[in-house]
Amino acid sequence: MKIQKSLIILFALTCLSSAQADFLDAAEAYENKDYEAAFKEFSELARLGNKRAQFNLGVMYLNGEGVEKNISLAYAWGKLSEHDAHPEFAQISERILKQVPTDSHHPLTIAAEEIQAEFGDQAIIHKLSPITYIPKSSDDSQQAVVTPIERGAPKYPKEALNERKQGWVTAVMDIHPDGSVRAVQVVESFPDSTFERSAIDALSQFKFKVSYPDQVEPYVIQAKQTMIYELALQASKGRVNKLYKERLNKLRTYASDDHPDAQYIYAVAARSHLVPDDQKITQDEANQWLLKAAQNGHVDAQYLLGKNILRGEGCRVEKQKAVDWIVYAAKQGHDKSAREVHRLLTKYNNLNNTNQTPETWLKQSAEAGNPESQLDYSEFLLSQSTPTKEDIKLAQTMLNDYKSERKAGVTWYQQMSRLASLNGNDKKAQKYQKKADKMAKKLGWDMTLAMQ
Repeated sequence: MKIQKSLIILFALTCLSSAQADFLDAAEAYENKDYEAAFKEFSELARLGNKRAQFNLGVMYLNGEGVEKNISLAYAWGKLSEHDAHPEFAQISERILKQVPTDSHHPLTIAAEEIQAEFGDQAIIHKLSPITYIPKSSDDSQQAVVTPIERGAPKYPKEALNERKQGWVTAVMDIHPDGSVRAVQVVESFPDSTFERSAIDALSQFKFKVSYPDQVEPYVIQAKQTMIYELALQASKGRVNKLYKERLNKLRTYASDDHPDAQYIYAVAARSHLVPDDQKITQDEANQWLLKAAQNGHVDAQYLLGKNILRGEGCRVEKQKAVDWIVYAAKQGHDKSAREVHRLLTKYNNLNNTNQTPETWLKQSAEAGNPESQLDYSEFLLSQSTPTKEDIKLAQTMLNDYKSERKAGVTWYQQMSRLASLNGNDKKAQKYQKKADKMAKKLGWDMTLAMQ
């Protein structure tokens, strides 16, 4: 009754690179006959509602690959994977029912019902899927109003000018209650990373006015921005917009073919202001693409989906569901998610599915290379009542790492001042602090607010 290896659902790795998509890792492990690793990955994704992973799990239980052979679980997972888009997924249950005596069918049905109850579509909707938000009247809105005050144009990189290169960068940024922009992170850049540093530098200088409804505690707002780099002397005006739409069409094709990278990028890109209103997708639809990518193991999608659910972006606010996605991604080593878990633990004191301290998650994020977390963790280390030599050394390393990725800003100069003071160099400490104060004043930062 062995189902051949060729029936395992695999990806063709031709359309996009995807270093973070667990399904691709699992498929590759299976191809290399590392069945134990493949079984582990497919098991996790199957429990997230991934139909292809559920099918593959059924095959592996049936063949005894990476796990002890179990006909009941093979039938149960195979049955769960069945859906209209892939009628071929029914082959597992059909083969088993044909070859197992009729009087043994009932235990198979019981096993399938148990798996269905825990990991079926309704269970996934209840535990993980964003619920579409029904907007209230404008009078009941609890959303902050963000009004731009200063939005300077980015500098065109010299190398791009020399090569007559055009493109765009889509980034997410945190807008703090004082209207300053911090923690800018690139989501997509085209045609390569040429424009990323310029976009980050420009967005970091943006300034907004943030108005919160009465009785709403000020909070950090995450916003998306696409910056276009277009040369006026190019052959046709709007060429970048045309390229963007062409890129979007390709992304949707790949996304429809169930590629996790494309699903994630399309969810973000198709909400951009570069997209005409008649082609722009709703936030609800974007969340559904993020859900598909998340179920495929894409950690960036898991993180963004969790953030959207947490803030009620196109869906109902469900704290625990949001936390589950973010913590899951953090446990996979995702730096932004680990940083967000730290923020949530700091705000709520405890979360249902983690017993680690906030600082543990912040350290994980910093060690994974997140510049903002490197800055914050260095602050944590240097703020101890008696920092050890190891603490001071690690803080120095993280501040150096941050500086290699970002421009020195207010907080960086503040930490360098503390570091210099701890090393006994008061003159240098004063110099750094003056630089921080001057920069904060220029940017209009409210240094009295403790930002979370």
